[in-house]
Amino acid sequence: MAVLQISFNDIPQDTEAAKLNCNRWPKVESRVGAYGHPLSLVFSVTTGIVSGLRYRHNVYSIQTDAAINSGNSGGPLIDQKTGDVIGINAATYSKTKSEGLGFAVPIVHACKAFDLLRINKNPSPSYLPVAFARGDDAPNELVVAVNFKGLPVSWPLKAGDRLISLVDTPKTKPRNQADLIHALQGEIGEVQVKILRSGKDQVVELESVPRPIMTD
Repeated sequence: MAVLQISFNDIPQDTEAAKLNCNRWPKVESRVGAYGHPLSLVFSVTTGIVSGLRYRHNVYSIQTDAAINSGNSGGPLIDQKTGDVIGINAATYSKTKSEGLGFAVPIVHACKAFDLLRINKNPSPSYLPVAFARGDDAPNELVVAVNFKGLPVSWPLKAGDRLISLVDTPKTKPRNQADLIHALQGEIGEVQVKILRSGKDQVVELESVPRPIMTD
């Protein structure tokens, strides 16, 4: 993803600006079109619906049955009713093992990267020097499992600590690793986080250190 600055004189007069739906997730069964240049067939569109909202392998994605092929990646997934861009076409599950399983990056997450790029801030995710437990005993919450060593940052967390929310934004309650990455995006330095340790609420300071920006 990138933010480009171009002259208005270089934009055709009949061009319409895309509307990005930065505030709401799409509804399952919404009719969508996947736009792009699949297999060098320029300016193509395939249609379908939002068939699911997924969280797999620490990544959120919008699932669609609109056909996505090589060359669609980076193109917009557009809600046909509103005309809003709701995602960025990213991948298909497997052309040999499945049909109608395409995935797009949610625009609600991409918008934050765009906003940071516009003000010349690094949108890269912060280092996470801990791993979180996974399984039925930790549904929709972050429970520290182990601390990593050798990263540019370390956090004063212990195994069993439960992350509740960011202090400055108490409504931000990360349910999983992707939520935490998104919450820390653009933050540099100390971030106060409310945790539950040994049955007691505590506030700890976690240092947010973004990974190097790709354009450096």
